[in-house]
Amino acid sequence: MASYWTPDLCALEVLTLVADGRSDGEIAAELFISKKTASVHVAHIKDKLGVGGRVEIAMEGIRLGLVNPLAAGQR
Repeated sequence: MASYWTPDLCALEVLTLVADGRSDGEIAAELFISKKTASVHVAHIKDKLGVGGRVEIAMEGIRLGLVNPLAAGQR
C-alpha cells in the first residue's frame, strides 16, 4: 500500500466521495466533471494506493487518515 502518497485536493475529494459510496456518475455530477474524468480519477487513486477496487480505496483512505469514517454518508 502506498502510505507515502499525498493526494491533491481533487484526488482527496474523489477519494472521499468513493468512500461515501458514490458512483462515477454521482462523483461527476458533484464535481461538475464528465463521468469519464471521474472514472480516470478513481483509476489513478487505485494505482497510487496500490489497491484493486472501490472498497479498498475507502479502507486505505481511512487507514491513512485521509477519510473520516464517521463522516461517511453525511454529505
